[in-house]
Amino acid sequence: FSPGSTNSADFGKIVNANFIFLLRFSRLPSLPSSLEDFKQALTFFQRCPVPVYIITNNGLPYMERALGQNGLDPAGVVSADTVRAYKPHREIFDEALRRAGCSPEEAVHIGDSFDTDVAGARAAGIRPILLLRGRTGREGVEAVNDLVQALELLFKIS
Repeated sequence: FSPGSTNSADFGKIVNANFIFLLRFSRLPSLPSSLEDFKQALTFFQRCPVPVYIITNNGLPYMERALGQNGLDPAGVVSADTVRAYKPHREIFDEALRRAGCSPEEAVHIGDSFDTDVAGARAAGIRPILLLRGRTGREGVEAVNDLVQALELLFKIS
């Protein structure tokens, strides 16, 4: 699977794979960064046809508490404190792939930071999608404005 590819054969690989997805929470315990972010995250979790894994630089206890209090149930959480590597280091992405049981070509990483999410996903050979949230995109990077649009992009590939 190559980044930016849009043929239907590639879509089959995506839907049979595991998405690796960064869900960005604020530092306030148990609250997504905004009500709109929470609604979109909930929609994404409900509609995504494959398991969602979260890669985070936040601590695992914090993330588990925040996810549980918000009713979000990912297939797994890979945190920097358990891997001993922060994004954009490849090790955290490699651990997510190992846990998901898929190759880099079968995964998609959706994240809101070019420096940590896009760079880290690319270093691991994973297709990155930059979540803009009102910011300007970067040339050469597939981007969406929000998580609902990310779902639309993934299904548009078919």
